[in-house]
Amino acid sequence: MEMVFNNPDQRWPQAWSARDHAMAETMQDYWINFARTGNPNGEGLPTWPAYTVDGDAIMAFANTGAAPVEQFEKARLDVLEASHTEQKAWTRLP
Repeated sequence: MEMVFNNPDQRWPQAWSARDHAMAETMQDYWINFARTGNPNGEGLPTWPAYTVDGDAIMAFANTGAAPVEQFEKARLDVLEASHTEQKAWTRLP
């Protein structure tokens, strides 16, 4: 949350690096664009692709910057989805 609001936690023992500040600015830009237009994309930002079930892309924020990632943790998430689907079949609501 610190980066979303560009507000470093003063209790953290290490000061933010220039890269940390840059990432916070990027995250804020996405949030502001989304709040204004419903679309997080904007000038100077890596394109955040719209989510589709087939594409399964997410936006990753890492030490290297922001970038879309296709099928992030797909195998792991497929196991969770299968488990949830199976559990849903066991539970019948009135």
